[in-house]
Amino acid sequence: MKPRRIGAAARPLRNYGSLLVAALLVGGSVGALAQAPAGGSQVAADIYQERCATCHGVKGQGTNTLVPPTGPALKGNPFIVNAPGIIIKSVIRNGREGRQRLYHDIYPNMPSFGPEMIPDVNGLIAYLKGDLQSD
Repeated sequence: MKPRRIGAAARPLRNYGSLLVAALLVGGSVGALAQAPAGGSQVAADIYQERCATCHGVKGQGTNTLVPPTGPALKGNPFIVNAPGIIIKSVIRNGREGRQRLYHDIYPNMPSFGPEMIPDVNGLIAYLKGDLQSD
């Protein structure tokens, strides 16, 4: 049987599924990986202001009205609201470029942020999904 070729648009979703399976095999729990807890600490808010606000806006509103625009809104963003925490963590840690990007119109590639730049990535994800959405 000849293997079926998966289209480029489906590849990122396949990779995210692999990430989830790998994380579960390493010993994570479905509840902890599937959804970051709501709310966030002041430390996470400070990390957001220091590392994310320049491109995504001080209140998560994005920068599409600035020249040059550097990042989409995170507040009300369906990806941030609905994606499992592990997927958001992968984007933060690995960045997005080329075919992995969700926004192909005006924004540059998203850089990666390792543990030295964002030590509490889970706290940041909780902030993105919680406090940032309610501000």
